[in-house]
Amino acid sequence: MFFRPIKTSKIDTNIYTVLTGFSNFYIFDSGDSLICFDCGMSSLTAEAGMKSLGLDKNNVSDVFITHSDYDHRSGLNLFKNANVYISKNEEKMIDGSTPRKLFMYNKKIKNYKTLSDREVVYVNNTKVQIIVCEGHTLGSSFYLINDEILVCGDNLRLTKDKKIIPFLLMMNREHQKSKESLQRIMDEGIIDGAKILLTGHTGYKKN
Repeated sequence: MFFRPIKTSKIDTNIYTVLTGFSNFYIFDSGDSLICFDCGMSSLTAEAGMKSLGLDKNNVSDVFITHSDYDHRSGLNLFKNANVYISKNEEKMIDGSTPRKLFMYNKKIKNYKTLSDREVVYVNNTKVQIIVCEGHTLGSSFYLINDEILVCGDNLRLTKDKKIIPFLLMMNREHQKSKESLQRIMDEGIIDGAKILLTGHTGYKKN
């Protein structure tokens, strides 16, 4: 199977995942607020998943989007008062200038802030660093939380035995670039150095 998402659950001390359709998004409890990494395929399923975990949507202060495909950003309406972040490169995917594939375009996102590669944002005492990994989309990105939790989006997949492999050729906008970007980031030790890897469709891995 191409996708092996995991059930809505608490997966570590302050990390939760919500399953919406065939896509997982992740919630980090900073103690002061909740921080979402992506937001799933719909507001309804995202809200239902959060409720089942005892999490209040109104406590979400920030949403970091790995990329603008519908299965990773369609729950944004649930978090009307949250700060929303995407990579600067990804802006071209939502302003009508660059197609996702052929004549298909990703929908616009309202009221967002852009981040450059390796830029750091602090949400109270939580450090979030963006690491751009071009290829799946123009600005597809990882997010590194407190230097130890790596949100991977669709920049890689995990096999059943937790081996890291590139994302699907048919889903990547530029497959070769995606592979090269992933290899560069792996060579930097960022992936091996993370304690937990959180993927969009193939679960998670603890290093």
